[in-house]
Amino acid sequence: QRSSSLPLEMLKLDANFGNLIMEMSQASGLPPLSYHSLLETITGTMIFGGDARHVATSQEDGQHKGDSVSNALYLYDDASKTWGAMEVPGIKPTSEFWGKGLTLMGEETMMIFAGLSDMHAHALLWTLDIPSSTWSQRSYSALSVVDDQTTAIVPGCANVAQCPSLPRFGHSSVTLTASSPFFANSALVYGGITEDRSLPFDEVYLVQLSSTTATGNVIGPLLIASSSSPGGLYFHAAAADGQVMYICGGLRQNSFDPSNDLWKLSIAGSLTVWWDKIEPKAEVLPFTWGLSMVQAAPGSFRVVAGAVCTGSDAQCSAQESFLSLRDLVMEVWQVEISQTNGTSQYALNKLIIFDDPDQGSPKPRKDAAVQIYGDFLVVFGGASFFQDQDWGDLNDLWILKLTLDQSYAQLTWLAVVLAGDAPRPRACAGMLLVDPYVFVFSGANVAAGELSDMWRYDYTAAFPAKCFSVGEATKFATANEDMEFKIVVRNVFGVDNQDCSSDFTVEFQNLQTSSFLSGKVVKSISETSCSYTVRYKMKKIGIFQMKIFTMNVEIKNSPTEINVRPGPNLYSMSIVQGDGLSSCIAGITCTFTIIARDSSGNQGRGGDDIRVLLTGPCFGPLEDPNTQILQPCLGPRSTTAFQLDNLDGTYDVSYTITATGNYSISVLMDGNQHISGSPFLMNIQSNTIDPAFSLIYGQGLSFSEAGISSKFYVQTRDVFGNNISTSGSDSIAALFWKGASDGSVSNVPMQVGVRQVPQDSGLYEIIFYPFSADNGTMEVWVNNNWRRVFPIAPIPVYGASSSNQDSIRIIIFAPICCFAFGLIMAIVMDRIQSFLKNKRAREGEEEEESMQDNKRDSIPENDSPKSDREPVNGQHRDHPEKILERLRQQNFLSADDEGMLKNMLSDDDPQVIGALDVYFESGHEEEQKEAVLAHTLKKIMAARDSRLVK
Repeated sequence: QRSSSLPLEMLKLDANFGNLIMEMSQASGLPPLSYHSLLETITGTMIFGGDARHVATSQEDGQHKGDSVSNALYLYDDASKTWGAMEVPGIKPTSEFWGKGLTLMGEETMMIFAGLSDMHAHALLWTLDIPSSTWSQRSYSALSVVDDQTTAIVPGCANVAQCPSLPRFGHSSVTLTASSPFFANSALVYGGITEDRSLPFDEVYLVQLSSTTATGNVIGPLLIASSSSPGGLYFHAAAADGQVMYICGGLRQNSFDPSNDLWKLSIAGSLTVWWDKIEPKAEVLPFTWGLSMVQAAPGSFRVVAGAVCTGSDAQCSAQESFLSLRDLVMEVWQVEISQTNGTSQYALNKLIIFDDPDQGSPKPRKDAAVQIYGDFLVVFGGASFFQDQDWGDLNDLWILKLTLDQSYAQLTWLAVVLAGDAPRPRACAGMLLVDPYVFVFSGANVAAGELSDMWRYDYTAAFPAKCFSVGEATKFATANEDMEFKIVVRNVFGVDNQDCSSDFTVEFQNLQTSSFLSGKVVKSISETSCSYTVRYKMKKIGIFQMKIFTMNVEIKNSPTEINVRPGPNLYSMSIVQGDGLSSCIAGITCTFTIIARDSSGNQGRGGDDIRVLLTGPCFGPLEDPNTQILQPCLGPRSTTAFQLDNLDGTYDVSYTITATGNYSISVLMDGNQHISGSPFLMNIQSNTIDPAFSLIYGQGLSFSEAGISSKFYVQTRDVFGNNISTSGSDSIAALFWKGASDGSVSNVPMQVGVRQVPQDSGLYEIIFYPFSADNGTMEVWVNNNWRRVFPIAPIPVYGASSSNQDSIRIIIFAPICCFAFGLIMAIVMDRIQSFLKNKRAREGEEEEESMQDNKRDSIPENDSPKSDREPVNGQHRDHPEKILERLRQQNFLSADDEGMLKNMLSDDDPQVIGALDVYFESGHEEEQKEAVLAHTLKKIMAARDSRLVK
């Protein structure tokens, strides 16, 4: 039965289903049956016949005859879900051994005449109405031939179903196109044998069907006008060519003596025929039987063998030697018949056929069912070994394209894999092609004996080996996008499918996770064609294996692998990871990684619009103390970090910052969209201690008194001038040595108590307590590899005067010291007032400054300008403005930075002047001095901005 959802490769019209398959029970109104027939009609589902012996106490013996065989017809009532017996007049077809007599009469009727049932030959006449798939047994009249124009009723055979002279099996039956009215709606039957005959029949009969009633006539034997004939054959092959019938091969005696002749039968009159033996031009047909012969074109035939005898004519005609010389072959011969000087000849050519790359080639066989459809040869079933009854054991279906083109560069067998139910293996079956079906009827099976079932194969349905998928989406896909491709659907003969009757299943398997997905197959049918579109959407990336099935069989180019690539990256799904995201060391290049992802979390492909901005150092805490939410960083400037696109969805980000503090890192995608977690808080910590940039200061370096504690400070810094973020007591050491009598430093330590007090940000407070007054030297070591030496001479306190002279000196010099101190303070205050006055004058007189600038610009070129280098300690140094210009040219400073620093320099900013003094006094390389100066100046500007913000 052909379902609208899943068409079957084979439709059983009269099939031997088992009772286990049908799952019937007594309560349904249908007795348990096996070997019954199932028929689907416009009336409903029907069951016919079968073997009723299948009960729990019986055992299957492979035979089905006698009283146990049912001939009842049951109809299934869909409303009540029960089976009911139908009263059908007449008898039903019995199991049939010889099905090759199946003949197409017109376009809607099949006919079968005579055969072998229960090992006995019979002469029953049955017809099948193709549209309704119903059998009818026809009564007929046996008519003898009186002359070429006259027939007579055979005595004792009028209107009876069987006549003693007509039963036979192994005969041939074809239809010819002739002008004689006797050949209208008739089949020409030749040869055959009965179980009790030693020689086959050499007679020709006409089986004529009435077009108005369910009756017929069997006319014959026809008159033979020629002097020669084949002499009687069975298990031969026959084919029609217009008004001519050709036969070849066959057995000339019961069970032996094969023929290798080719004969032609022509119509010589209304009821007269003529036999001609066709002679070979060169190669001769083998001695063969159980073969098939089909017409490819007028005068051109294909012969499929078959059983052969490999000996000579004498050896093959002797029964004992014949048995030892039998063999089976699977060969196709091309027979071309031509006329030369009124004599017919044939040319024999054995086709060179290659194996199916997947299924190989058909087994050698005999009694196969063979037909030609267009350019294709169709072969079904047969017997692959010898038995007396020639029971078949094969039910494979093969096709062979007989012409070569771009699709078929060589003759190659193609196996048709039947899905679902398939006919029993059989030999001697009949096969007919009635568009759009291939019908297979009857035959003999090794286990079941004679068969009477009929199957039909819908060759318009999709044939997996001819179907294939096309489209870019069969190789590549994008995650989270709708993908689609086409399935080119063709039938077994390579013709495009037009009715959308086939269904397809598409499966995707992830080769990494082994998970399965399904695709949706959409059919679109038009007036002339049908198209199949497969649509699918993948969420995960990776390699997927795609399989496409129709009727549980994979199509031609299945399986294929699909590379599912990431979809467009989404900022909300992307992430950042790496140590450089939270902390870094000043002057060290730190890194982190951006992983761009699509909407399903798949790692992307790269090429995104990504920016990384670092802002800071921040003036306040980034995290709100109440809500713990990150706030915008109010730092002085932003820096864009360097990023490397790895083209796999990852971006390596690197940056180098020399100023310590808290920074904000913003990772932006698709313009100004923050990715997940952005902005991030990052802290820059100081580098290692660099003694050259560390400071030592405090009163204790220049004055101390015995018996009183003194102190000084050590501010540790790194090479960029950052205060050290962490402190350690082992980083600083203060050592005191007594002075020698000659003024040098001895190795005798002074009696001094020392205590270190670490403060925040790398600051150390050094407290020392001289026990006695003495001259000596103090060494301050920083990081155990740098020291500074200070002379120290603690003086005594509260000591008694040695004489009156000392007291007089104190009395005299005390007023003088007080006067000197007051004079110095007056001078200092005057200088301060003068500085402030000059500053106010410069700020209020812009015109004067402009005139001074114009005056400087108007200096003649030939005048000797002042040197840009000022003498320092006998050497010249660059003017500060020149130094600032050089820092801008080397990209240490921006143009805005240079302008701001020049303004601060013109205002005598003490921090800028101090930074320049450190630059001039430094003994480092010029490049390092400039980098440190630029860093110090940036910190001064940042502090100034901070004050402005506050």
